[in-house]
Amino acid sequence: MSNIFEPRINILPYEYPNLLEYKNAIRHSYWIDTEYNFTTDVDDFKIKISNQEREVIKRTMLAIAQIEVNVKTFWADMYKRMPITEIGDVGMTFAECHGEGTEILTLKGWIDFKNITVDTEVIQYDIETNTMTSVLPTNIINKVYKGKMHKIKNQTYNALLTPNHNIIYKTRSGNIIKKAIKEITKFNSDMKLPFSGKLLHDGIQELTPIERLRIAIQADGSSRFWNKNGEKVRRGLEKNNHTYEISVKKERKKLRLKNLIIESGLTYREFKTSRPEYVKYEIDFPTDYDLKQFNWVDLSDKSQNWCKDFIEELIEWDGTRLKGNVKNCLMKYFTTNKLCADKVQVIGILAGYRTNINTKTDNRKDSYKNVYVVSFINTENYSSITYTPTIEDYDGNIYCVTVPKGCIVTRYNDKVLISGNSEVRHKDAYARLLRILGLEEEFKTVIDIPAIGNRIKYLKKYLDGTRSKDNKMYTKSVLLFSLFIEHVSLFSQFLIMMSFNKEKNLFKGISNVVEATSKEEDIHGNFGVEIINIIKAENPEWFDKEFEDLIYSACQKAYIAECGILDWIFENGELEFLSKEVIRQFIMNRFNNSLKKIGMNNLFDINEQLLEQTHWFDVEITATKEGDFFYKKQIDYNKKSKSITENDLF
Repeated sequence: MSNIFEPRINILPYEYPNLLEYKNAIRHSYWIDTEYNFTTDVDDFKIKISNQEREVIKRTMLAIAQIEVNVKTFWADMYKRMPITEIGDVGMTFAECHGEGTEILTLKGWIDFKNITVDTEVIQYDIETNTMTSVLPTNIINKVYKGKMHKIKNQTYNALLTPNHNIIYKTRSGNIIKKAIKEITKFNSDMKLPFSGKLLHDGIQELTPIERLRIAIQADGSSRFWNKNGEKVRRGLEKNNHTYEISVKKERKKLRLKNLIIESGLTYREFKTSRPEYVKYEIDFPTDYDLKQFNWVDLSDKSQNWCKDFIEELIEWDGTRLKGNVKNCLMKYFTTNKLCADKVQVIGILAGYRTNINTKTDNRKDSYKNVYVVSFINTENYSSITYTPTIEDYDGNIYCVTVPKGCIVTRYNDKVLISGNSEVRHKDAYARLLRILGLEEEFKTVIDIPAIGNRIKYLKKYLDGTRSKDNKMYTKSVLLFSLFIEHVSLFSQFLIMMSFNKEKNLFKGISNVVEATSKEEDIHGNFGVEIINIIKAENPEWFDKEFEDLIYSACQKAYIAECGILDWIFENGELEFLSKEVIRQFIMNRFNNSLKKIGMNNLFDINEQLLEQTHWFDVEITATKEGDFFYKKQIDYNKKSKSITENDLF
């Protein structure tokens, strides 16, 4: 007897082959919000509707966005409870992540993805403005994955990505493209990847003389110690200092060092050496830092200009500039300390340079250390790549985060890549719509609205139930989530939004996004129903009268909550072309259909005459995307490129 909750050792033969149909359906439905342009929608919202209609649109959009924020990664996590290949293959179609060992850029340096928490500020990249800012992630992904991974590996880039993870690049014509790595068969010279941007971070603008002196010490200095009773003790401790010695030969370094010592105001001593071409100093520094590291560098209060000053000073002591290349200003920093190389690479990126770490292995003697060479190129923030990604099998954890601007700076095997983040595509799309319609501020307080609060309450109850260790209780939560959240909760709002396009030929862009979203929600819900029916066949004793009564009761509560949302949306009046009662019949019918899918009886009596008025919606959702896409004639849709305006054409 099969048991969907038990792990299966053998991949083949499949026990539940029908589930794999959902994998293909979800993959084929893949889309991203940047494929759509909403120029005409903004015009429709501001000019072409009444104040009462505008309020309906506003509240509908807020309700959709709120529930998309709460749903997140429900399906992708199902494999943890049902560890079989068919479940994993479907859940992993939601995976848009990086492989084990990938790090993400923060103001504290590189941090391994597995160590990221909700309190970790990460660097996000804005593809529209070519800027970088520090933000808290809105979502963190850490899950098991078994499947194909796409690998990028050359002298400049190195990444291990799930098939749906987005790559960002700019074309020769200047269009910014966001495309899933699985869609890129080969990188060519027309595809330039971003590697840095302008750091939008108010902070200290210039290095102090003491900071410049610390850089010199790291390059050419050494700690001084006393030998007391056979124990090494740092010199200067009795005066709360740490004494460092520095000796230099080059004339430019001698002059620079003396000036920095004087400007810093630190206590120092100059010594004669047996080699007159050298100059040597002992300098007393505060004991807070080990100056042979760069752990004194705190980037949380530094600007991009400070980071540039740091790199320029660094090259003066432990680096070189490539002669004859003034335009791109190629610089290289050399160190045997990997921690220093890592920190310097971070500072270089925040300074706006294209950075790279290469390792030179020295095997001449066991005592010789590897040399890490960090290069910096001061050029435009995009770099061409000519490379064919490879595909390999993977079995392990994958990681990512979600940030408001949709792009993050990552590193894998010391190579930097700016890519898309973990796309919560529905949430991202509606967040973007709220922004362009000017509703962001209102969204911040939407949870204070009683109707929204009631829906959050029952939604949270279903999601919390998935944490139950009891498989029957877990099944109940999957059932309620599949039937009521995926099949019902959003659809009344989808109906409202798409009715404006049908009846008034307005909001074409939004209607396309709603259609794409609703098709996916329908796929997700049907997948959940399939799971429930499998569990029901394997555990029929769970689905007794008590269990069914519990489902009916939950359905009634969910219906009341959804009607509360509807009353709030139409608080200032109904639409001439879509009444509130018609939408109630639509909601009740979707509840009935959901119950019917798992072999339960209808709960609500339906007015078929009123319901017939929403038949058009079901036709659009069940039709293929290609079949009805151009029906809307959205002329400002420009797939996989930036929007084109009249200024671009003339």
